[in-house]
Amino acid sequence: VRAGWSSQARLGGGGIHNGVQDVTRLHVGLGGATRVQSVAVTWPSGSRTTLTDLAADQTITVREDPACARPPAPAS
Repeated sequence: VRAGWSSQARLGGGGIHNGVQDVTRLHVGLGGATRVQSVAVTWPSGSRTTLTDLAADQTITVREDPACARPPAPAS
């Protein structure tokens, strides 16, 4: 996340465990910044999603493009 003169990184985990899905929400404090220059997400598949010029003080949902997602491993 780039906002003003600041750059921050967060590592998110998650997935499904014991029949329930983990919360995968990440919080980034922006201080006094009112806009976010960019949010970049690198997915486990290696694909990357970048959003630019966003207003602060909101929740944004980012999903990986299914066309870029890694196919499931074959059953053994």
